[in-house]
Amino acid sequence: MDQRLQNTHVKLLAFDLLSLTQTPSLSTYDPITFTRKNTTISRIEILGVVTSREIKPNKFLKFTIDDGTGCVTCVLWLNQLTSPYFSRRNPANVKLIADMAAHFASEIKIGVVARVRGRIAGYRGAVQVTVSDVVLERDPNVEAFHWLDCIRCPCENGIVLSERLNCDKKIGVKGKNIMEIDAEEIKDSPLVLIKQGAEARVFESNFVGRRSIVKERFSKKYRHPTLDSKLTLKRLNAEARCMTKARRLGVYTPVLYAVDPLLHTLTFEYVEGPSVKDVFLEFGLHGTMEERLDDIAMQIGDSIGKLHDGGLIHGDLTTSNMLLRIGTNQLVLIDFGLSFTSTLPEDKAVDLYVLERALLSMHSSCGNVMDRILAGYRKSSKQWSSTLNKLAQVRQRGRKRTMIG
Repeated sequence: MDQRLQNTHVKLLAFDLLSLTQTPSLSTYDPITFTRKNTTISRIEILGVVTSREIKPNKFLKFTIDDGTGCVTCVLWLNQLTSPYFSRRNPANVKLIADMAAHFASEIKIGVVARVRGRIAGYRGAVQVTVSDVVLERDPNVEAFHWLDCIRCPCENGIVLSERLNCDKKIGVKGKNIMEIDAEEIKDSPLVLIKQGAEARVFESNFVGRRSIVKERFSKKYRHPTLDSKLTLKRLNAEARCMTKARRLGVYTPVLYAVDPLLHTLTFEYVEGPSVKDVFLEFGLHGTMEERLDDIAMQIGDSIGKLHDGGLIHGDLTTSNMLLRIGTNQLVLIDFGLSFTSTLPEDKAVDLYVLERALLSMHSSCGNVMDRILAGYRKSSKQWSSTLNKLAQVRQRGRKRTMIG
């Protein structure tokens, strides 16, 4: 067994971490051994969004990191001042460790992007991380860079050493700079136009060897160049923020790989699967599968409820902007180009009304799908009552005629 990485923090994606091979210990005093490709790994570094948080004061903080490939449970211990493990150590050092742990715990909140280092542990057959260090990240591209580091900078055993990432010169394949390699690959990757709308073009491409989608917001020739550049950049950043916020709220969206403010492009995950529009149209042609229809409707209602409770309005809820991932049948929301933040019941009701009109015009043969969606919305949203009361008013007047007074 290769022991070279035994005490090295190794960069891994959640999927790779959760698929490590566990070797049971020979005694209760020996830790569980984790290996990947015949290499022993004891410490790792992961990066992702905090999606859950549970704290027991003076005991521990348990939270979950989601990096788009899976969810990893992390445990930060807060019992240094009372634990027998630290009783023989210098009290001043123990106090310093306890203060740092308390500081980390105060910073870890749902929705933040955190870089976590720690020791791999097993608990009841599941892999988790005993946290030793936490850093909050504010760069919108940091998750994409983490993916690049994990995918494109392997050592002999297919594992990335985090020490490489701290060097000023990162040497990759054939002695080239890593970022240069990635830039060349992205530049040379083919772009295949899939769709074009009034605001953007959508291309299929490759991002460091993975199928991806590139959404380009093109310039409008009728606008002044300075105004056009500012508006395009503002809307590009707003879409990236809204997509990221939706993911933090627990709604499945494509993983955002990169934001290019110069080319006005977003690069994100290619989701394999049909749109809800295609599935519903198939139901209209060949008959409705009630069980699957109920499942899709409940997922739609649940996702919209999470968005609205988090103060996010999608703005373009149509069945074309909902995909069903192959294999898991998981609903994925796309196209946050018209999204914005709001807590007003009026805006939430209009969001639902847009979906209702789209269903009536395109999928009337599937029956009253909207009632099933609203049933899921009631279960998901804590503020459903005020929203549905406002929806009844919006239905009477339409979404364009705002009532004032």
